[in-house]
Amino acid sequence: MTDAPDLIPAPVRIAANHVNVFAGERVTPEAFLSALTGGAAGYAARAAVEAFIDEADPAEFADLVACEATTFPALRELAVRVLPPLHPNRVYLGQFAA
Repeated sequence: MTDAPDLIPAPVRIAANHVNVFAGERVTPEAFLSALTGGAAGYAARAAVEAFIDEADPAEFADLVACEATTFPALRELAVRVLPPLHPNRVYLGQFAA
């Protein structure tokens, strides 16, 4: 993975910024992408991805899939791990990953 910000898709940068608004420790877009795709990532990046799965708008998920940063099935797997069964984002991701 590179440190060049222009090589990180805009939806990934936006998602990282989304969680950085309230995070105690800022997460770089590179670390966010690594955690999102199951790569090596520290606690802060993994926590940021979990917070994003909890808080994101469905359009933000679609943007991540459209830029090929991840897939709906991968997002669904994350949602199943971190969200309760009836959480709106878990339900949404379950529908699109089917």
